Parts: sequence; C-alpha cells; structure tokens
Amino acid sequence: MISVLEEMLDVIHSQGIAALKKMSVLPKVSIDDEMYYELYLHHKEFADSFLKSTQLETTEYDEGNFTRWFDYIDNRIEELSKGQYDAAAKRELLEMAAFLGEQIVKYKESEWEHSVSKQESFCIIYKEAISQRKSIKNLINCLSLLVGRYQGNSREWLERPFYDVIKAADY
Repeated sequence: MISVLEEMLDVIHSQGIAALKKMSVLPKVSIDDEMYYELYLHHKEFADSFLKSTQLETTEYDEGNFTRWFDYIDNRIEELSKGQYDAAAKRELLEMAAFLGEQIVKYKESEWEHSVSKQESFCIIYKEAISQRKSIKNLINCLSLLVGRYQGNSREWLERPFYDVIKAADY
C-alpha cells in the first residue's frame, strides 16, 4: 500500500500541478459588437422567445414581478455558468437581456438604442425626472450585466441597475 501511495504521489507531483493550472483558467467569456447588434436588431423576437419558454408574468415593472423575473434569471444563469459559453448560452443570455430591456421599454417609456463607444455598447435608454422641467438619460447595458453575472458577479450586482429603474420617476 505504501508503494502505491508513493507512486500516486509521484504522479501528482509530475502531472497534478499542470492539470490544476489548466483547470483553474476560466474560459474566455466576452461580448462582441455582433452580439450587441443582434440584440438591438432582434430584441423583440428574443424577448418573445424568452416569454414563450418561461411563461413569466409581465403585468408591470414593479417589485413583485421584478423578484420573480430575477429568481428565474439568476437560477438559469447559475445553471448556464456550469456549462460551456457556447452559442446556446449566448442565445439564452441575449433572450434574457431582450426580455429585461423590453420590460423597461414597455413600462418605463424607454427606447432601444445601439450606441457603440470605445468602452462598450449600450442598448437601453430610459429617462429619469430630476425636476418637473428636466430629465436625464440613463443607460442600462442589459447584456453586459447578465454576462457579468455569468462570470461570477453577485445577483445584487446584477439587479441594482434594473432596480434603480423602478425607483426612477417617470418623466
């Protein structure tokens, strides 16, 4: 038994460290301009597909619906992150982003916009009243937030910008 353990120790020393290093490297997860463009062009179809497959209730952009939406979305992202970041995972993230964006557009008088800057692309614009005469534009990068959650950011980190929309006064 001792000789077997010594032999296993030799294998662990010779091959184990390299195997651990290989396993510890996270797969490259990124969003390219094509994904943003696809989301912008097909957000309605993606959102409809998401609703059809999930049967989530969308009666209002309020805390009750919000909690149900993010319970489902967070669970799906947890499951997706256990697998490969492949075309199917990207498609599901696009559908989630489209769904969330469509809810903001529908209930918070917002609009989709595809704006490419050096840092990132934005897709949802909503307005927040800062006085009776003025409002400011706020941007939510739905896709980037969902991919950030996929990469390990917390649910609270994901929800915060969407929750801020609830608190923003309609203009």
